[in-house]
Amino acid sequence: MFLANVSHELRNPLTSMTGYLDLLGEIPGMPSGAGHALEVVRRNTRRLERLVGDLLAAASGAVDVRPEPADMAELVRLAVEAAAPAARSAAVGLKDGTLCARLAAVVDPVRIAQLLDNLISNAIKYTRPGGSVEVRASRVPGGIVCEVCDTGIGMSAEEAAAVFTRFYRAPGARAARVAGLGLGLPIARSIVEGHSGRIECSSRPRAGTTFTVFLPGQASLARPDLEAGGPAGRGPQQHPGAQRR
Repeated sequence: MFLANVSHELRNPLTSMTGYLDLLGEIPGMPSGAGHALEVVRRNTRRLERLVGDLLAAASGAVDVRPEPADMAELVRLAVEAAAPAARSAAVGLKDGTLCARLAAVVDPVRIAQLLDNLISNAIKYTRPGGSVEVRASRVPGGIVCEVCDTGIGMSAEEAAAVFTRFYRAPGARAARVAGLGLGLPIARSIVEGHSGRIECSSRPRAGTTFTVFLPGQASLARPDLEAGGPAGRGPQQHPGAQRR
């Protein structure tokens, strides 16, 4: 009941924000920079709307996944771009380490964006100033792997095994007074499982954390025309694995 009430109260202002953003987008002669900023706000407002729905999903354990053709490399790029201001504010280096120009896949792009947002924002929050976060995606036999690696405070093997439990917060997170409800990672797991994939957490105290997501089978479309490096490419793909940097 509590989550239902909270979701209802948050949806009303978000609906109003979305309406006004649409009106702003219709203003003629808007500078190109302002138009780009407006699109970033609109995209993140849509994500907030989905997050509000996920408060209820967290209670029921269900996440709606609607796969469609998408570009995983572009989803990673957009997620890194969206998180860049938070990384700068925290004095944390943030890098897109994806080697392919494009990675064709059949996934729910909104849900994958939400997954990446959760993992990247967590990595930034738990990394001290001067540390770094790297996000990378690559094709492997049978699917696509995406990794979010940080040089943050890390955690024990026992804590890493519990991070996908609803409302769980590791002692290190509480000691560092990092804000959170303990819902982001359980929802991330639900999104991955909705794609018939798996997500793993590898961490060591004071040595950082790596979250590895594997999206199998139909999450991967073999499209050499999309994934060739070419003039816009970033060279041949090499899967870096889940090892610490």
